[in-house]
Amino acid sequence: MKKAAIRNRRLWEPGAVLKLVALLCVIGLAVNGQDNPRRTKIRFEVDGKPALAKEIEFYDEVGHLLARRGVTDGFFEAPALEPSDKVDVHIVLGGRTLVFQEIYGTKFECEWTVGIDTPPFSSERAWTIPKNTKPKEIWFIKFDSREGDGTVVAVFVK
Repeated sequence: MKKAAIRNRRLWEPGAVLKLVALLCVIGLAVNGQDNPRRTKIRFEVDGKPALAKEIEFYDEVGHLLARRGVTDGFFEAPALEPSDKVDVHIVLGGRTLVFQEIYGTKFECEWTVGIDTPPFSSERAWTIPKNTKPKEIWFIKFDSREGDGTVVAVFVK
């Protein structure tokens, strides 16, 4: 009689499996639905020497602040952008506010080197100077992707 009772005992209540599957689906959607922030590696330099910056600001095309992000351990959290979105990036470095306009969302997938170069300009940046100009400084962001394209955005301060 004991054997018969054990055989007839159900391990699950009716509908328990269905409830468990539903719970797992809800948990999976909650985890996958969360925004996983992209972290972008960044380093700063002034005349080729390491420097520090604590914060980066991102503005939309009409000048509204989209996000302000701290720099921690050489990384910052990228704002939520589509690849074709453009933002203006403001960084305080070496007592100056560097402004880089129209940085595409795709550039947040790269490592960044942000810096200031003063005369005599390094050979890495001297080629970027337009002819017949004599800038006092070059502000730059070098984007290093996995493919190694090394795109540079430069601002010439007169």
